[in-house]
Amino acid sequence: MLSAGNAVFMDISLLFLSGRVYSSILSKNLTGVKFMWKEIYLIIICHFSIIPLWIIYNKEREGIVRKLSCVLLCFFVIPFATAGIWEENFDDRMPKGWETIVGKWKVNKKALTQTTNESYCKIMFGDVAWKDYSVAVDITVGEGQHPCNCVGLLIRADKEGVNGYRFWIRTDNHQAQVSRWVNNKFEHLKSAIPPQAESGKTYRMKVIAKGKKFQFFLDDKLLWEGEDKDQPKFQPSGRIGFICHETDPYFDNLVIEGDQIPASPVKPLGKLSISWSKIKSSIE
Repeated sequence: MLSAGNAVFMDISLLFLSGRVYSSILSKNLTGVKFMWKEIYLIIICHFSIIPLWIIYNKEREGIVRKLSCVLLCFFVIPFATAGIWEENFDDRMPKGWETIVGKWKVNKKALTQTTNESYCKIMFGDVAWKDYSVAVDITVGEGQHPCNCVGLLIRADKEGVNGYRFWIRTDNHQAQVSRWVNNKFEHLKSAIPPQAESGKTYRMKVIAKGKKFQFFLDDKLLWEGEDKDQPKFQPSGRIGFICHETDPYFDNLVIEGDQIPASPVKPLGKLSISWSKIKSSIE
């Protein structure tokens, strides 16, 4: 028969493995399930093949061992279920929660794009109460009416993106810029920052906001790190947004992370059933 020590060891192993597998699936939002049949098979093995052993050693456990198992369950599983990560791939129609402020935004070619030549087109998402978080997104630079083809992110912005912080890239000699965005007008914190963007090229832009400090990355390279020393009380929290100027960029693979960020919703089961049929055919 299994000892109490072995029982605890098996508890730890099973809970940790289950948490890791569930986390992996949730982080993918059930997209790309075609390549996840091994993970699904692993869950089946964990939860069904091990049941006989579970029943055997469960009878051996007493008092402290049972309590320790409950603690381990909370420690390993709950963090995976409540992780503050929001992901959006814009694969289908316009997702809920996005608010167009200026321009015409739509999902096209499995990405979010803006189709007019208006100035400072914006679309907003999130809660004005969000404080410390990071935002990462793939941006394909457009080729529009204005030679700058300016495109980027609004961070810690108010409801309509009138005030906040703007991080964007350009195809002209002003290159990348970091600005305090006040009443829809810029006050540069840093300009110009190499490199100069190219139309038609896709970049991975990431901004981290913590306290009054910011980090600005492009393709994993740190472009700028600093804080707003002149306006320390300006926009301590706010939504995120996409912004562009007289151009037609594409945004994709958005990831927002932070303690206040809600976990992404699971995609409809209909999509899973379609993916499961693909899984079966790929196995057969």
